[in-house]
Amino acid sequence: MEKAAKTVLPARAAELIDTGVFQQLAGVNPTSFTMNGTTFDTAARKLHVQGHNSIVCHFFAHRTCGSAATDQALTSADKMTLQLIDYIMELNAVSEQPIEPLNNGEYDLYLHPYQIVDLRLDATPQFNGILLSLQG
Repeated sequence: MEKAAKTVLPARAAELIDTGVFQQLAGVNPTSFTMNGTTFDTAARKLHVQGHNSIVCHFFAHRTCGSAATDQALTSADKMTLQLIDYIMELNAVSEQPIEPLNNGEYDLYLHPYQIVDLRLDATPQFNGILLSLQG
């Protein structure tokens, strides 16, 4: 039992931290949600995955939904493209509070696996090398 706990508990803790970070970054505050069979439906239970800071919805002008007007209007026909990433970088460059690059001058981009597939299927020729290097 002790050996199993030493293996499972760190992975579970990392999973909870990852979930909390992404919920904070996305401004998501559901009334309840289930993750790997565990339902988080009260403020006390959600504390484990959302952290101690109140979640604040991000400012709409600092995001893009492609051709849709809102994220609720997105459909399966809306795809992640390299042109959309270029547009996001352009918005950042002219923003009053731009997101700063990391120390190496690059940005991290977190994508859903479906978005990675969209980018792999994007046929923009000049980026084929980048698309081939994406890991799923």
